[in-house]
Amino acid sequence: MIQETACRFAEREIGPAPAETRTHRHPGETAARMGEVGFMGITISEEYGGAGMDCIGYVPARIEISEAEPPRAS
Repeated sequence: MIQETACRFAEREIGPAPAETRTHRHPGETAARMGEVGFMGITISEEYGGAGMDCIGYVPARIEISEAEPPRAS
């Protein structure tokens, strides 16, 4: 479920990024959206506002997001 959600998010929010956003950082809007859907706190404990998952949940989400990211500028 996490991987599917990350894949849909990446296709919708990251994939169509214009060339000028191809930097070593996520554009602020993308990072904010990632936080809204819970991708910024997957491994953070629930008591601190995160999802409380382990790396088994984090890795598939990160793979989907990284595959959709534009190539990094040199």
